[in-house]
Amino acid sequence: MPVPRRAATTAALLGFLALTATTAPAQQDWQGDLANEILLMEDCEVSFLTQVVEREVDGRAVILAKVHCVDGRTFDASRDDRFAAFEFRVCEPEDEPDVC
Repeated sequence: MPVPRRAATTAALLGFLALTATTAPAQQDWQGDLANEILLMEDCEVSFLTQVVEREVDGRAVILAKVHCVDGRTFDASRDDRFAAFEFRVCEPEDEPDVC
């Protein structure tokens, strides 16, 4: 009996991987662009992203995200076209919450 169960588990896993493989690259492409650009422009190694917004506006892929660096800094990042460079704005310390 273990063979059919193993086959079913393997089939389910392969189906899941095939599904996620087709949707993941688009997100990873812009995240890779973002990580490379902020490393070059701001010397920030990305720890994680929050407040990510992806929208299609007038046929353009608009992306907004808050970038958290390994060293503790935080930036607002935005890009209004798939082929444009990201723009970065540093977030000031928490005692000035209206800045970022």
